[in-house]
Amino acid sequence: MTEQDDKPKVIEENAGRFEEIFKFLTQSPGKIVNFDERDNKAENTYPLSEKIDDFEKSFYIWNMSYMMLLANGENEKVHYEANTSKHPSVAAYELGSMVNDSGYAVLSLINPYIEVIGRLCGKMPGQYISDGITLVLPEIMSLEEQNRNALTDLFRKAVRNSMAHTFRTGENIILSRDHSEIILLGTYQGRPAISINPQSLFERVFKHFHEYVQQLRIQNPTAEIKELQKQFDERYPSSLRL
Repeated sequence: MTEQDDKPKVIEENAGRFEEIFKFLTQSPGKIVNFDERDNKAENTYPLSEKIDDFEKSFYIWNMSYMMLLANGENEKVHYEANTSKHPSVAAYELGSMVNDSGYAVLSLINPYIEVIGRLCGKMPGQYISDGITLVLPEIMSLEEQNRNALTDLFRKAVRNSMAHTFRTGENIILSRDHSEIILLGTYQGRPAISINPQSLFERVFKHFHEYVQQLRIQNPTAEIKELQKQFDERYPSSLRL
């Protein structure tokens, strides 16, 4: 066997090995969801409760838990339970000291949540980011329209889009823990600018996530919450994921 033959392939088509891995994942104790024959059907047959379980577990395990580590470092103290038999009744986060220079990493994990919330709450395409940040930070609605539009546009273009497309924030964005406010809106060289406290924003995202899941689980909802549940049910994937 040559040295070249000994190297693993980059890509290999092997249905048998894939089936083995798939079977192992779906039968592992730490799996996120169970797969069954409904995944092969086009129609939406998953009940709302299962979709909520999947959303809660997936976001908490793959995203929120890492935000906690970055935002609070070794001082992280969190109790959060999420499973199909015992829904979380306690979500406590003890504020500590953010890992040095982790603000960008925290924000990169927050951005998808902002966009997902904008989509799941029934907002129009193209407005997911602007509407999502307003849903997480409803105080934005109290700003004058010009300032409100400037803030949401900056968050969409210079935070989310810039980070996704250039691996950096826009030049008129500051990440700082030197102010207690979540976002400061001002001007820089005559243009609108914002300073974001990533740790404070994480605290709000954590709170919003917990409250949103609680609203989705309400059994006898008001008309407003019923519409929220309806939008989630229609927009969350029908086929649950690993």
